[in-house]
Amino acid sequence: MPGESFKGVIKTKIIEARFAQFGKVALVTKKRGDSVKKGDLLASLDKKILQAELDRQLSDFEKVRAEFEIFNLEKGTPADDITKYLKN
Repeated sequence: MPGESFKGVIKTKIIEARFAQFGKVALVTKKRGDSVKKGDLLASLDKKILQAELDRQLSDFEKVRAEFEIFNLEKGTPADDITKYLKN
């Protein structure tokens, strides 16, 4: 129900939080009994691990891009759609 808000009290002993990325939890900002509201930071991941993964992916992209540019220099730009298709 996007856009709707509800008021109430939740009483639980177990809370499960998930991150969109993998990594090591570096900081937990809330503890048992703390109140939370929408937008509060509950925990964060170690930025070193995330940065290392980003750097690795960027390096892989730059390598593929360079290979693509070299291929285009060697083969030239195709003049028509059929040649473009056959080039792939």
